[in-house]
Amino acid sequence: MTSAYAIAEAERHLEGEQRARFTELLKGVRVVADVPAQELPAGVLLRSKDVPILAAAIAAQATHLITGDRRDFGAHYGKRLGGVLILPPRDYFQPSRRQRKRR
Repeated sequence: MTSAYAIAEAERHLEGEQRARFTELLKGVRVVADVPAQELPAGVLLRSKDVPILAAAIAAQATHLITGDRRDFGAHYGKRLGGVLILPPRDYFQPSRRQRKRR
């Protein structure tokens, strides 16, 4: 799932073929409502452009927020904020050690 705000944020960084591929990928994604700015969990500091990303994930009761935005979310990688585990894509998609041992 993602929010309309997150889609718009991603599209700002895409061109041509990337944008076309992104549009195709979105066909299989549930878009959740953007939520009004809300207070972040205690101790969480984010730039204003990133608050709607986390707010939508919390409001949608997402289990994970997968982001490559190391600059703004990197300090929160591996932590739960408002019940949402923040991870970079590499960590989310990495097979567990148990799965690697079976191979």
